[in-house]
Amino acid sequence: MESKKLLVPVILVMFIGLFIGFTIFGDNGVLHLLGMNQEIKRIENNISRLNAENKKLKHIALLLQHDERYQELMSRQELGMVRKNEKIFIFK
Repeated sequence: MESKKLLVPVILVMFIGLFIGFTIFGDNGVLHLLGMNQEIKRIENNISRLNAENKKLKHIALLLQHDERYQELMSRQELGMVRKNEKIFIFK
């Protein structure tokens, strides 16, 4: 009889321990959720960075389509183009 009285609390403690273990360490446990929250923050920061870069590139695309001075500037800087009758001096 005494062993049966002891068996119920032991089983109860085991189930509570398993429940706590799965709650903390399980596939959807607290540790997993904390890791997922960090992943979400990292992805949100990446999205913000990419949105800013996208905005900058759209602005550059508009300038290249509509601003002749910017087109000339980029042609000179990126492609090394020069105007007719312009001389280039190279210093070493």
